[in-house]
Amino acid sequence: MTEEKLKQAALDYLARYAASESTLRKTLERRILRQSMLDKDFAANTTLQQQLRQVIDSVITAHKRAGNLNDAAFAETKIAGMRRSGTSKRRIEQKLAHKGVAKQTVAKALQGFDSDQMGDTGDAELQAARTFARKKRLGSFRTQTQNDEGDKEERRQREAKDIAALARAGFSYDTAKRALGTSSDFED
Repeated sequence: MTEEKLKQAALDYLARYAASESTLRKTLERRILRQSMLDKDFAANTTLQQQLRQVIDSVITAHKRAGNLNDAAFAETKIAGMRRSGTSKRRIEQKLAHKGVAKQTVAKALQGFDSDQMGDTGDAELQAARTFARKKRLGSFRTQTQNDEGDKEERRQREAKDIAALARAGFSYDTAKRALGTSSDFED
């Protein structure tokens, strides 16, 4: 493993995937680890490994300066896709935290996207919950025959399951009820 190979690996990775700074760093460190497992001489040369870890820092800095690596743009792109697919704010925050994006960056990008999409009149979380319910065929998005089947207790249980599915997806109880258009209260 050489400095040039590491730089090329970073370039190849960024050409293929949208990445956060943390993701690129982990990928390059895995390259070094994999090489140390395959090559005994490389594993014994801790000085070279340390130099390559310093190269990782310089590569990341260079790509950030060039605009190839931008956590804010990465977060905005991911948020747009996840919101369109009906992902809750909590789930988005979890996924981007796992990718190594700072909480402040995620919060700013979420706020920007939600205000751009919904303006002052709408609720982006409610819209995402409705999208999720439609995709999973929950509540009023269920086929008409399924909605009409059963007595009052069965319908109540079905509504409770739908709200539970939305809760597992990261939506609050109130948002889930509003998304499903449910007026009944399940707190017994």
